[in-house]
Amino acid sequence: MRREVVQWRGLEALRYSAGGTSVIVVPTRGAKIVSLCDRTGREWLAQGDGRPVPRDPATAFEDAEMCGWDECVPTIDRSRTSRGLIAPDHGDAWNRAWRESRPGALSTRLPSVDAGFERGILLDADGRLTLSYRVEAGRAGADILWAAHPLFLREEGDRISIDAAKPLWDVSAPTAAPAAGAPDERVNARMPEGASAKYYTDPGERPQWARIDRRDGASLRLAWAGDAVRTLGVWLDRSGIGTEDVVALEPSTGWYDSLEVASASGRVLRLEPHAVAEWSLGISVLAPSPE
Repeated sequence: MRREVVQWRGLEALRYSAGGTSVIVVPTRGAKIVSLCDRTGREWLAQGDGRPVPRDPATAFEDAEMCGWDECVPTIDRSRTSRGLIAPDHGDAWNRAWRESRPGALSTRLPSVDAGFERGILLDADGRLTLSYRVEAGRAGADILWAAHPLFLREEGDRISIDAAKPLWDVSAPTAAPAAGAPDERVNARMPEGASAKYYTDPGERPQWARIDRRDGASLRLAWAGDAVRTLGVWLDRSGIGTEDVVALEPSTGWYDSLEVASASGRVLRLEPHAVAEWSLGISVLAPSPE
């Protein structure tokens, strides 16, 4: 895996490449992955409208760049933690500077739950990306709701597939409710311009993968491993909140967006004092086969 220092919107970034796949990460911007390209140069992540990177640590998530891949931890919704502190919207990590903790890994603190969080990155010779996660609780223990938040560009004719058999839960409204139709039917249903929706797999299921297939034969597949990952969220946005048509495939350690709700139901990663949890996420991007 090759590593080089590059620039992204005036910030220092790290570019990793191998096997035709390239990834750009911005450590000072929440370790955001701002680019994921396959061997043809196709960009899979939303690039936003080019708005300046906010300098205010109190910036709301939806007022920031709305692009790339963020890590939402220890919550997605603004939520009270077991320490009695408030974790901000989309968590502690996305708007903080991370540091290089070891070769190929970046880490940060999660002050609302007093925990350390690390993400490693590895590209193998075939261009497969592996993200490895590690969270370590402090002396009081911690409940951790982590969710990957990759904004994948959605094109006309894309087909989304998820590892789910039971009906999804529609969590777009204040009260979650089962969604009509089969899971794949629901996430591929047509939506009007300006609309958005959020679904979760049933809490009784343990999905292991999700994928996007393009009309030209290109595909992107996510697969995760580790007992900590318990569910999958799917956020669909037709430029209603962001500036592009996107789908966010969000494996998560909790059900569903609020740490407070997940903790109350016991559907969350619960760590004893100084305990450690680890899991991994693999991403394969396949370009169309040459004719």
